[in-house]
Amino acid sequence: MKEHAFFTDLLLSHVSGFSMIREWAALHHEKLNGKGYPYHMRDGEIPFGAQIMAVADVFSAITEDRPYRKGMPEERVKAILQENAERGELSRLITDLLIANFDVVNTARDHASREAGKRYFRAMQPSGE
Repeated sequence: MKEHAFFTDLLLSHVSGFSMIREWAALHHEKLNGKGYPYHMRDGEIPFGAQIMAVADVFSAITEDRPYRKGMPEERVKAILQENAERGELSRLITDLLIANFDVVNTARDHASREAGKRYFRAMQPSGE
């Protein structure tokens, strides 16, 4: 499971023009307190874009329905994000911005998720149907 961030770094290193995307994607599981992966970076070493992706990743993971559980309610999501920020795992600034704009961000996430699902199921239809 934890290898995906390292392999993202490795694979995208071969794609010209993707250096910023590579960096953000590869480092989105790094924690400000150094307890993340794959490189165990700390606050000053983690690019701001990767910090944004880290907050977004946790947010989407706990708000979206999964095959094994329903998405969590707003108050629980906010509490988990705040706990992560207090432990020094996620950026306090980015976490606070997300929480202050929860409804807007969650509506956009839900819409994007539904649209992606529709595109997926259309793509899975056999040709001519």
